[in-house]
Amino acid sequence: MENKNINSIKNADYNAKRTRYSVIGAFVGILCNLLLSSVKFMIGIFIGSIAVIGDAINNLLDLLSSFAVYIGARLANRPADKEHPFGHQRIEYVSALFIVVFIFFIAFQLLYNSILEIINPTDIKFSYIAIIILGVSIIVKIFLTLFYKYLGKKIDSLSLMAASKDSRNDVLTTLVILIGLLVNTFYEVNLDGYLGILVAIFIFISTYQMFKETMNPLIGEQSNPKFTDSIINKIKSYQGILGVKDVVIHKYGPSKYFVTARVEVDGNVCIYQLHDLVDTIESEVGESFGISIVLHMDPIDVSNKDLIEIKKQVQAIFESIDADLVASDFKIYENNEEKIVVFKALLPLDLSLTNEDIEVEINSKVKGDYQLKIIFKSDL
Repeated sequence: MENKNINSIKNADYNAKRTRYSVIGAFVGILCNLLLSSVKFMIGIFIGSIAVIGDAINNLLDLLSSFAVYIGARLANRPADKEHPFGHQRIEYVSALFIVVFIFFIAFQLLYNSILEIINPTDIKFSYIAIIILGVSIIVKIFLTLFYKYLGKKIDSLSLMAASKDSRNDVLTTLVILIGLLVNTFYEVNLDGYLGILVAIFIFISTYQMFKETMNPLIGEQSNPKFTDSIINKIKSYQGILGVKDVVIHKYGPSKYFVTARVEVDGNVCIYQLHDLVDTIESEVGESFGISIVLHMDPIDVSNKDLIEIKKQVQAIFESIDADLVASDFKIYENNEEKIVVFKALLPLDLSLTNEDIEVEINSKVKGDYQLKIIFKSDL
């Protein structure tokens, strides 16, 4: 119980840190985008540039995105309650999705305005102040790109990473507008519309990638293999654990993991001793990784040589078929002098073979006079 309390304290400290970093990022974004949008609106109206005014609107939407990061961070850190027993951290994914929708709207608006600019080009007044403001804006957006990226990686925040990519897009957008102003001034060639279309296409592509990255954890994605392997290796390090199977990891937020697994143990050992071992592993592994974990015991009769031999054969056959094909929970019993072996097969989702194909393969290659019964399960 003490270890679980320590684990809860660690999670609370980490969640508080995530909230603090997200709030800092949001306030910096709000301040920078408020200043940029205000100045660009005035400059755009003064020189008569639709492109600069559009860039000001872009920064205004970025300001709203920063508010979304702030609200998402505050709501995501709320503790679990009766209606939401797994906490509220997935709100951060919704916040990131909100930002993606804003960026898509910006790209569509930029594409629309660029087409209008090509059809009806406007005369732009040259202004050194406008050039300086746009140059400073690029520097500020480069800072925000790196700042958001640093914070996002520090706390594994999709919202901040989305804001970083949005700021990177803003750098390109403002740079194109600046180039267009310079070319229009010194060469009297209006490229605003054409360059704007190129930027819009780039933002559409980037937004689609951000959309996929945001939707995957909302829909439910495969856990990081390195993270899964590290949990398995930690469990295997305990004396008395013969194997770890059927590991399922549910992610309910950037730092909210619920893990279940089956552990193979010696069925000849006292059940109370095994129960204490599993309780200890759940507590210590949960503390080490900051996760909630539940383990199910699969007792194995290690003194039964027939069972051990069949298990080795089946595992070798499965390995030759697919490295991710797992056999577990072996049982052997006799019925009317016939030896029956029952085991479970955990099938990877991308396996091309059917259950019947696997049964034929196993029955044709396993040596010995046994009747094999396979219980098939799909991997999660």
